[in-house]
Amino acid sequence: MTTSMELIDRPADGAVVLSLTGRVDSGTALDVQDRLLPRVLSAGSTPVLIDLTGLTYIASAGLRVLLMAVKRARSAGGAVHLAGPSAGVMTVLEVSGFTSLFEIHDDLDEALEDLDAALR
Repeated sequence: MTTSMELIDRPADGAVVLSLTGRVDSGTALDVQDRLLPRVLSAGSTPVLIDLTGLTYIASAGLRVLLMAVKRARSAGGAVHLAGPSAGVMTVLEVSGFTSLFEIHDDLDEALEDLDAALR
């Protein structure tokens, strides 16, 4: 299975939405990193929302990319939010202690509503 990242800009929602699908492992993490990190940097202080609904697996290499993303966003005055992780992906985030680094939303719609409310 391949990993893809769909870039979706939703400026009306006050966030940059990025969707990860498939698997992020040692074979795909570098590609995800090369595509994700520049987008996080260009977002500046605009919140970045990563939709994990289609992500079926994440390995430590993928966690490293998420950690780099949150560090870069914070250095620019922004934040990274996660939405819709599967039970398996959520377990990996919990066991690794990553739940303290991100605001995690049940789904994309909830995340967008929460971000919209926070901007008011």
